[in-house]
Amino acid sequence: MSELNLNNMDKQDIQKFFNNAQSLKKHEVDAFKSQFSHGNQAAWHRFLVGVYNHPLTWWIGIIQLQMQMGIWGHQYKSMASIRANLLWQITAPLRKEVRNAVHGDSMPIVSTIVKYNLKHHKVDILGRLALVVFLQIMLVQVADLVINGFLKAQNTSGQLLTLDWLVMVLPYRQL
Repeated sequence: MSELNLNNMDKQDIQKFFNNAQSLKKHEVDAFKSQFSHGNQAAWHRFLVGVYNHPLTWWIGIIQLQMQMGIWGHQYKSMASIRANLLWQITAPLRKEVRNAVHGDSMPIVSTIVKYNLKHHKVDILGRLALVVFLQIMLVQVADLVINGFLKAQNTSGQLLTLDWLVMVLPYRQL
């Protein structure tokens, strides 16, 4: 695991922060803690960020898997393997806890993580779930169009189907 080394300027900034935090009144410290744990963004903004980031994190995972398979070259394969190994080591306590839960043991780490996320990141989670529901509805509609031959009849030129083309076609599927 890498060591955290700070330069003198960063150390001074941290020391200044702690000095200022210790000199604050209790209600100011409580307000800071509340703002820090809840974030400073409006709920609708966090919802939209959750919707937007879900496919990004999915694609990052796909790219990471491609790198591990060596599609991106030997250097990236090595980097991805190191990251995957580090992630495997970091998640060892969680994996052990889940294995023990199968045998009836409690899951304090996982339950704490779930409770924290439900308390402080409910809107973010709902944004991601809303995107999943939207994508499932879209996929069902596209599958319905494919099954009914609508896409084949509308796209006789043999061109590659694009999202723009589907967005133009989907509203008229009843025709």
